[in-house]
Amino acid sequence: MADWLIELGPEGGDGGGRIVAQGPVADVCASSGSHTARILGEFLASRAVNGGSAVSDSPVPQAKGKTKKGRKS
Repeated sequence: MADWLIELGPEGGDGGGRIVAQGPVADVCASSGSHTARILGEFLASRAVNGGSAVSDSPVPQAKGKTKKGRKS
């Protein structure tokens, strides 16, 4: 999970280019007027309901198996 998010917008193209929200995931999710906050908040809430952690402090687990160079991880 990201430590810090920066959302540019509020829209794409000519309607964007400004920083709409930035900060830790929980802070961005609490931002009003942020498309990312709404969608990310809904995703994290559904993840928490399904038994997962809404916001995790643990690093993303590494894939097991062969690495790019053919070595086992």
